Amino acid sequence: MSTKHVFMIKYYLIIFYFFQYSTFLYAQVPCECATAVKLRPEIVNFFNNGKSDSVLYLFNQVKKDPSPECQLFFFHSIAQLGMQQNQYYKTAYALQEADSCIKKTSCGQYIYAKHYAIYGTYYLNTNKLDSAINAYLKAIAAAEATGDYYSGSRSMHDAAVVFSLLDQTEKAYLYYKKSIATGAKVDDSVLLSGNYCGLAGIYSNLYEKSGNLNFIDSAYNTAMLGLGIATKYGNGEAVQSAYNTISYCMLVKKKYKAALQYADSAIMNAIPGLSSSEYGQFVSYKRKTTIYRAILNQEMAAMCADSALIYGKHFNAETTIDGLQLVYDQNKLMNNSSKALEAFEQLTLLQDSIHSVKLKTAVTEIEKKYNQEKNERIINELSLQKKIYLLLAAAGLLAIIIIGSALRQQSLNHKQKIMETEQRLSRARMNPHFFFNALTTLQRFALRENDGKALASNLSKFSHLMRETLENSYKEYVSIKQEMGFLKEYIEIQKIRYPETFTSSIMIDGEMEPEDLLIPSMILQPFVENSIEHGFAGISYPGIISIHFYKKEKEILIIIKDNGKGLSEFPKENHEHVSRASQIIKDRIYLLNIKLKTKAGFTISNDAEGGVMVTIHLPIIYNYENTGS
Repeated sequence: MSTKHVFMIKYYLIIFYFFQYSTFLYAQVPCECATAVKLRPEIVNFFNNGKSDSVLYLFNQVKKDPSPECQLFFFHSIAQLGMQQNQYYKTAYALQEADSCIKKTSCGQYIYAKHYAIYGTYYLNTNKLDSAINAYLKAIAAAEATGDYYSGSRSMHDAAVVFSLLDQTEKAYLYYKKSIATGAKVDDSVLLSGNYCGLAGIYSNLYEKSGNLNFIDSAYNTAMLGLGIATKYGNGEAVQSAYNTISYCMLVKKKYKAALQYADSAIMNAIPGLSSSEYGQFVSYKRKTTIYRAILNQEMAAMCADSALIYGKHFNAETTIDGLQLVYDQNKLMNNSSKALEAFEQLTLLQDSIHSVKLKTAVTEIEKKYNQEKNERIINELSLQKKIYLLLAAAGLLAIIIIGSALRQQSLNHKQKIMETEQRLSRARMNPHFFFNALTTLQRFALRENDGKALASNLSKFSHLMRETLENSYKEYVSIKQEMGFLKEYIEIQKIRYPETFTSSIMIDGEMEPEDLLIPSMILQPFVENSIEHGFAGISYPGIISIHFYKKEKEILIIIKDNGKGLSEFPKENHEHVSRASQIIKDRIYLLNIKLKTKAGFTISNDAEGGVMVTIHLPIIYNYENTGS
């Protein structure tokens, strides 16, 4: 898929998302927050006029209401406002808090349509397209289950956009048609104008892919319908979106005067202070640059490219790069080497790819032109020797920068590969003696018990444990639920080796969700092995080992306790085994802290009631965060 095609799709999604923000956020639901209902008109007014500070103030008023519905409303609102301001860390935090609130409300299945839709848009804006489509499909299912046609239509539209980004055109078209059909059941002018603008964008993208001018006609007619509805009901963002689409259609048809007029209309209808409108202005000025190039008015094209860059910087890094590329291309076209070089240097710095052959070639070309112009200005002031020194110094400095950047990037890549290899090796260091001893035990069991079914069952457990061990060595993280299952199987095998020697228990705090929380794989097994193999060795009383999972503030706390001999009772070789196991875990936690910038750790000490207590502190990691597990 071309960069331009992706750009167009993202533009129409952003416009559609933000001009429906107020309606979607404040739609009637079965579990209303009374405070939000009272403030709704003011919130919608402030939001539609781009007054984010005033909107945030009102959100904080809602937060003062302790009801679960108001708390959920607040965090959903902050999540969406964070995206509107391109502050996605706020969105991530708010969604995490919303996860905790949602189960405490009386909203039932209805609220999940909105909840998953917000997640979908967050994933989309952070370029996690697979996660985005999964979230949107969950939102659609929740909306269909409750007859929520508005949320269903909107999530179908968003899913269609993501399918377009994934280059799955047939699915995109199918979901867009479903969005139109479902939206027809809702009497909502904002949704209707949004659907028309979105459909116009889809037709534009189909033209980009196929070159079929029939799609341009469809885009023009659909945008005109959307413009009429949006103008009638005062939907400023939809008006801006429609004008930009019509301007593009005129550009494709080479009706340059009309294309400029519609682009200017899009700029005139921008809402000051609203992020999505600034994005729309970026699109408008970028298009005007293309139009002025086509009619050979390069000075105006340069001015529009500068304006596009200004608005691009207000939005995000992607539009900043696009704006810098636009300024660079235009000034290079005009042989304005000095300004082209300035834009190019900013572009290469932002992309962190100065080491590539293509960029080095471009830098050399621009620098040569720049130095030629500079030499002409100072030829009467500098001697030939000084000019040579200057050129050599500039070339040397550029070479140092290029080589340094390349070496730095190579070093970072090398360190990353080493870190990943060390992680995998550390995960694979399960004590091999356990496997050999377990096999010997099963052999003795077969000779002693002569019980085929029991032997088959025990062999199945051992086989499954080995498979889990091998699979986990390739995983960075597993859920707490998976780790608990692995430990139970491991302990069952150990009980065959040491029958009636010890009992065990694995407990989890009631506030935790074991299937959603992740921990590093196989990080607990070495401690459990030490308790069984060494802590219970030679004791004359029943051994007990307990493993307890807690969720404490912003970390996961795991406590492993046994009633064995304690650290001071271990013989020398066992001390060495414990030290070796501890060092493996230290290495893994060190690498974890580097990767996630956390402060995980563990302690081993004699328990006051006898035996050993291991306390492990790990960061909270959720399944949906895509940690690479």
